[in-house]
Formats: sequence, structure tokens, C-alpha cells
Amino acid sequence: MTQDRDQRSRTSPAPMPPSDAAGKVRGSQAGSSAAAQAAWVKRAYGLMAVLLLGFLAFKLIGGHDAQADPLDNLGVPGFELLGSLLCLARAALPGTSRGTRLRILLLGTSLLSWSLGDVVVELAERAGQDGTPTLAHAFYLAFYPISYVAVMLLMRGQVRRFGVESWLDGAIVGLGAAAICAAFLFHGIEQAAGGSGATVASNLALPVGDLLLLGLVAGGTAVLPGRNRLPWLLLALGYAVNTVGDTANLFASSIGATRIGSTADAVAWPASIMLISASVWVSSRPAGNPIRPAEPGFILPGAAAGAVVAMLLTGSFVHVSRAALALAATTMVVAGVRAGLSILRLRAITNERHREAVTDQLTGLANRRALHELLERLCDGAQERDGQLRPAALLFVDLNRFKEVNDSFGHAVGDQLLRQISRRLTDALTDATLVARLGGDEFVVALVDAGSEQGVLLAERISARLQEPFQLGSVRSSVGASIGIAVSADAGGDPHALVRCADLAMYRAKLAGQPFAVYSPQLDASESRLALAQELREAIERRRLELHYQPQIELHSGRVAAVEALVRWRHPAHGRLAPPEFLPLAEEAELMPALSALVLDMALEQCSRWRRDGHGLTVSVNLSSAPLLDPELPRTIALGLERHRLSAAALVVEITETTAITDFTGAREAIRALRELGVEVSIDDFGAGFTSLAHLSNLAVCELKLDRSFVRGLADGDEERNRTLVGSTVALAHSLGLRVVAEGVEDHASLQLLSAIGCDRAQGHLLGRPLPAPEVELDGVAALTRS
Repeated sequence: MTQDRDQRSRTSPAPMPPSDAAGKVRGSQAGSSAAAQAAWVKRAYGLMAVLLLGFLAFKLIGGHDAQADPLDNLGVPGFELLGSLLCLARAALPGTSRGTRLRILLLGTSLLSWSLGDVVVELAERAGQDGTPTLAHAFYLAFYPISYVAVMLLMRGQVRRFGVESWLDGAIVGLGAAAICAAFLFHGIEQAAGGSGATVASNLALPVGDLLLLGLVAGGTAVLPGRNRLPWLLLALGYAVNTVGDTANLFASSIGATRIGSTADAVAWPASIMLISASVWVSSRPAGNPIRPAEPGFILPGAAAGAVVAMLLTGSFVHVSRAALALAATTMVVAGVRAGLSILRLRAITNERHREAVTDQLTGLANRRALHELLERLCDGAQERDGQLRPAALLFVDLNRFKEVNDSFGHAVGDQLLRQISRRLTDALTDATLVARLGGDEFVVALVDAGSEQGVLLAERISARLQEPFQLGSVRSSVGASIGIAVSADAGGDPHALVRCADLAMYRAKLAGQPFAVYSPQLDASESRLALAQELREAIERRRLELHYQPQIELHSGRVAAVEALVRWRHPAHGRLAPPEFLPLAEEAELMPALSALVLDMALEQCSRWRRDGHGLTVSVNLSSAPLLDPELPRTIALGLERHRLSAAALVVEITETTAITDFTGAREAIRALRELGVEVSIDDFGAGFTSLAHLSNLAVCELKLDRSFVRGLADGDEERNRTLVGSTVALAHSLGLRVVAEGVEDHASLQLLSAIGCDRAQGHLLGRPLPAPEVELDGVAALTRS
């Protein structure tokens, strides 16, 4: 080729997206067609590679006579046209998306533009014209904007977010290359072009354009996430080959041609077009770790900025043109802006990483690390306050029956429940300093500058919100929580002890079946618990416990049909202790069988007194899992009934839904033994868990006690669905032969609705609070009239 044509810069468009580079095969006919096309394309590019290698060998051996080299005269433009048409043919494949087709057409058009420029030059030479025709210059220069658009569209097709940083990186590479060219190559181009300003600008635009495109393609290769970069590598290699040829031509123009330089210049563009054209036919496959995307590269921008700095330093000793200095200064300004953005991005990434580190991924709440940071801040504050912690209340929240959700409906529903709970906590606790999920079904709520009173109010709010039904797909149910409350005064200067104290209080609340408990050193501290456990043992042995009784009203007659026995402990030092304050201790000390036996005996004794006074009452006694599964329980009950001269019909044993399903087989056998004895068994707190009536029908139970969450707000206007649910439950229970008792009745409207629904009995503060036996009002009709 002529020297003018050899000076042309050669460029390399960008790669096709992996999914776009290979046509989609649909059906057997499409598969056969695709295979035939692939074979044809391979043969075409194989032939081109053979021709190119032959041309290279000819040049290296010494073939520099243009007349003796038909490939250099007519073959090169034809070779380039073939590569351009093959690139355009890729866009015609069926199944190619509209966006991919546009990108390939632009890429092929840019190659075709350059090839037509070579054709024009060749025809002009054969016509005896000197120099490069204006039309050829137009084709050459049109190549660059079309290529830039194609490259950017290709990059946008594979990189979802092409940000300002990527544009700045490209600008740094381009401006740096232009500055270097202006400083070191401008004089050579000026000599070769005869000093014409237009010619100098034209000749300078070609290598700078080469470097810009090479930078864009190389940058795109670096930022593509988790993909096979072979198409981009082919593009970058094609453009790099062309840049080497143009550079060799520039130096040949200024310092004289060499065999290697002229060979590289002659072969560069045909090789470049072949590589660029082949890149659109190469299939991309997932490579590496798809979970961890590749980070954007900084080698090219860094190298460009470093080269500009070196050029400026060199300019202190040699003359550098004003154009080069201006370009170098602009490069450094852009590099400074890029560095500033990098610092801001690094800060944003640091903040984002910290946010992720202190955020629970499932719920979006704070996590254990965030709680640790809060405790550390409290600790730092304590050091400034002479060891005194800043006032704070901490609530340890543990969900009840969460395991049942996972076991019954799967972990996906369990995760859904956790997310709903998190939203409720966030909405309800806007005044809380921190709401965190520690893991599993454990949450922590912290409130700085607060005491136990605020903690109790917060616990009541949490308990009320969590008692509201959750919609889990087609299932609607309530999930309670056990909450432990501790304040900074309990921690003794150690903020981490706050969590430990709240955890102990939560455990006590859970074992007692209460919504919350406040940490008490007398009840929860290890030394105090040991002493208290011994005192409880002595109280059981010496029958120093008390029973309070809450009446159950028969709705159709208004009479008191039964009472529920509830245990209390009047401690000589701590006063009257409610069940949440000592039942967990009884569980830990394995005193529940002895405690239950005492409660049974005291309840039967009082029932016997009432019956002798003419009140035909039954008494209900709650049993936990340990005494229920005790093989001696039937014998203990039988002896108690005989001792107090009562029939088995005088006693109802209440067990919770959770107790029944925890060891279903054992519970079924224990209930069968009680029924054989003639004692009725009641399922307490039904509806608080996730057990169906069909499941419980396998147990020989006689009574169902609806959880208070069913009854609360039953008369509200927006609770139509809850009323329907209660009515359906009552009807189904009756069809199974079960008596239904509603707990937690606190308003007259709910009582009337329960009666209309067909509920058998009701129990709640409206009808009577738990009181010592002498104070219990057994006139049920009076209670209903008064309400």
C-alpha cells in the first residue's frame, strides 16, 4: 500500500455481549442452520488468516515492490471489504435482538467506511493521482465517530451502569495520549506532511483516535463483570495491532523506514479488520466467579497520568510545545477530578460497607454488631461519668412458637414472619434508640435516657403489636413474645451485662408464660437464684404457696361453672411474687412436678369445700410439660381425688397448645391415661400457635380455650374477619364434641358476641379477677348483670 494509506490509523470496535455474540437456537431446523453458518464462518476466517499469514511472510522475505505484490495493491482493499461484510452479516442472523443488531451494524459500518477509503485511494493511484483524495479522508475520518458510538453502545449493552468515572478514565487516557503525541510525535508528523496545519491536524487525529478507541476497549474489557472477555480481547488486540502499525509509520516518516516498520504498517490494518470482524462472531460464556464481579481497572488511566507527569518533568529540560502543555494540564485536571470522585466513592463505599455490616440482611434492622457499637458508646460514656452508665433500658425480645412456624410451613414463611415483625417493631418503636435482630427469633430494643418504667411501657407496646394477627400466605395467626427488661443500673458499669440481665429476665418471662418480666437481682442473679430456689423448695414442702381463682361463666345460663386455679407465692422478704417471678425458677430447679402436685392438692381441697357448700364447681389446674409427662401423674391425681372425696369430673387439667405438640406422642398417651381416669383435659391458649383442630382431634381432649388474642377487640367494627374466624372455630370445635371457653373477655360487647356465636363459657377481668378463694364471687348471674 502507499505511504499515505499506511499512515491511516486503524481502530477496533468493541465486543458483543456474551448472549448476543451467539445466535439462539430454537428447534432442530434452527440448530442445523446455525451449525452450517458456524462452519461457513470458520472457513471464511480460516481462509483470511491463511492469506494474511502469506502476505506477512511475503513482506518479511523482502517483497516490497508494489507492482510485484497484487495483494498489497488490490488484495488489501478486497480483504478489508470481506472482513467488513462478514461483520455486517452477523447482524442479519435470526434471533438477534434489535439493540445487538444496531451495535453490530454500526461496528460493521465503521469498518466498511475505512475499507472504502482504501478503495478510493487505490483507484486514485491507478488513475495517476498524487496524495490522498478528499473523499478518502472523509471515509477515514467518518470511521472514528461511528466506532466511538458502536463501542459505547456495546459497553452499555453489557455494563448496566456506565458512570462518570468510566467517562473520566477514557478522557484521561485520550488526553494523555494526545499530549504525548503532541510532545514527541508532532514534529515528525509536521515534517512528513510538509508543515501544513490541516495536514498536521489530520495526521495527528488518526493516532490519537486510535489510542482513544484502544483505551475505551481496554477499559471495557476491565469493567465487564464476571464474563468471558474473549470478544473484547479480540477487539483490543485488533486495535493494538493497528496502533503499532500507525506508530511505526509515524517514526518511519520522521526518521526513515525499516523493514520491520514497513511490514508492520502494511499488515496492521488487514489484521485489525479481521480481528475486529471475528470478535462479533465469538461466543461469550460465563467465566470465573459470577458472584464476585470484576473490579474496574485503573492501569490505563494510571499509566496515562504517569506518562503525562513524566512528560512535564522532561519538559523542564527540553522544549515542549504549548499544545502539549495544554493537553497535559487538561489531563492532570481531569485526573484530579477523577481522584476526587474516587475519594468520594471510597467514602461512600466505606459508609455503605459499614451500613451493611451493622444491618441484618433479612429484616433490614440493626444487627448484633450495631448493638455492640451502641454498648461500646455507653461504655465510653461510663468512663466519662466516673463508671456510671448513661441511663438506658434494654429489652430482650424472644418470639414464642417461632419454631412451630418453620416446622409447619417452612423457612420461607418463617422469614416472611420475621420481616413482618421487623416492620411492626420499626413502626411501633419510633422513639427507640435501636431496634436490632440478634439472629433467629431474638430481637433487642434499646432506649437511651430511659428507666424501667419506660421499658415496661415499651414492652407493653411490643406485646400488643405482636399479638395482632399476622397474615402468612393463606394462614392468619398471632405470634406472641417473651420480653426481658433490664436497665443500666442493673449492669454495674458494664454495658454488655445489660444484654445478659435482659436475657435472664426474658427467660423467666418465657417459662412463666408471661409477656414480659423486669430484671430483678433477687430473682435473676445467679447467687440469689440459688437461694431463692431453696426457699421455693421449702415453701412447696411446707405448703406456703397460695392459690387464686378466676371464675368461668356459663354463657347460656349465667352461672359460674368452673374456676381456674392460679398459684401465688408470698415471700417473707420480697412480698407476693407472681408466677412469672418464680415459675421459671421452678423449671430450672426441677421443682415443677412437686409444685404441680401441691397446686393440684390445694385446688382439689378448695373444690371439695365449695361442693360441700352447695356450689357444683369444677376446678381447672394448669400443668406444664414436665408434670404432664410424669408417669406418676395419674396416680397422684387419683389419690388427691380420693383424699378429698371428689369425682374425676370435678377436675379439668389445662395444657397449652405448645405442650401438646412438643412431644405429641407422649402428650397423647398422658391425656389418654387421664381420660381413662375420668379427668377432662383442656387445650389452653388455642390459636396462639399454629396447630389445627384436625391435628388436636387425635387427642382425647374435652375443652378448647380460645387465646385472648382471638377475643381482644372482637367487638370492633374492623374485626369482621376475626369474628368470622372465632365463629368458625367454635362451630368446628362443637362438631368435634369440644366445649369452648373464651379467655380474656374484658368488655360487654365481646361477651354478647361470644354468646351469639355459641361459645360455651367465658373468662376474663370483666367477669372476675383472680382472687383468693374467700373473695371469689360465685354468683355468675350477678356478674353478668353488673357488666
